[in-house]
Amino acid sequence: MASQSPLVLIVDDDESLGQMLAWDLEELGYRVNTVSNVHEALAQLGSRRPDLVLLDYRLPDGSGLDILEVLAKQNRPPPAIIISGESEAGLDARCRDRGAREFLRKPVKSTMLDRLIRTLLPV
Repeated sequence: MASQSPLVLIVDDDESLGQMLAWDLEELGYRVNTVSNVHEALAQLGSRRPDLVLLDYRLPDGSGLDILEVLAKQNRPPPAIIISGESEAGLDARCRDRGAREFLRKPVKSTMLDRLIRTLLPV
């Protein structure tokens, strides 16, 4: 039986960007779920365990840090990558301190994201 491709949860309130990332990742062979806020992300995390979480920093009902806090309480949490257009000093370090494995500035190139995901997920 062939193993399923990795499931990536994308959390971004910019629906066009979220959809573009989803299309790019699906083309690269990933399964993708896309949500647009903290509430929807927490519901997804409660029902399906993704292999990786791709989070926008600023969301309408909180931030990616809120989701990182929930992930940190899980047994073997999936790796999380924060993506942001914010240029606030020290934001990348703050996100990593809260459990993000990587911090990327928008716009994100799909080829670079694919390489990063492959380094974070076990073979």
